[in-house]
Amino acid sequence: MTIQGEVGSESQKAPRKRVKRVAISLLLVTSITLAVFAYWPLPRSYNFITIDHPAELLGNPSNKWEVFYFANSSLEKFADSARSELVPQGYTEDKSMRPWVQFRKGNQEVIVCYFFDVSVGTSKGYSGPKPIARVMPFTPAKQDVLVWVKNGPSFNMPFQLYNLKKFLRRW
Repeated sequence: MTIQGEVGSESQKAPRKRVKRVAISLLLVTSITLAVFAYWPLPRSYNFITIDHPAELLGNPSNKWEVFYFANSSLEKFADSARSELVPQGYTEDKSMRPWVQFRKGNQEVIVCYFFDVSVGTSKGYSGPKPIARVMPFTPAKQDVLVWVKNGPSFNMPFQLYNLKKFLRRW
């Protein structure tokens, strides 16, 4: 009777070991996949945007806005860089949106502005940047610049995957 008891307990341990190995293997594969995903570089829409990821992704699936943040930068520097890259690609500059520098081409749009020149909100289905009036005197020296890219040519990541990547990378 002791022999049967020992044999029975060994046969019950074998499936448990297999389940444990499978669970550890799945956990390992999932961890490696998340690590590769987290550190896989995002595609860049334009060369004048020199950072590797947007600070935020806003909008809806049909109109995505990538927001790039550049601390202590010059609006003129980014506007000139954007102009030299975008105008040859067929973008037109909309000078009616000053102090923003805005370029349009079909449903694609690029806006270069100072951080305090924009607010974000939703009205009648529109979600994106809106100009705001300045309340205090403003000196543009050493201010933070935002570059907004609407429907950029190379960024098609769903919001959920972007937020997962942002969480994993702690952006």
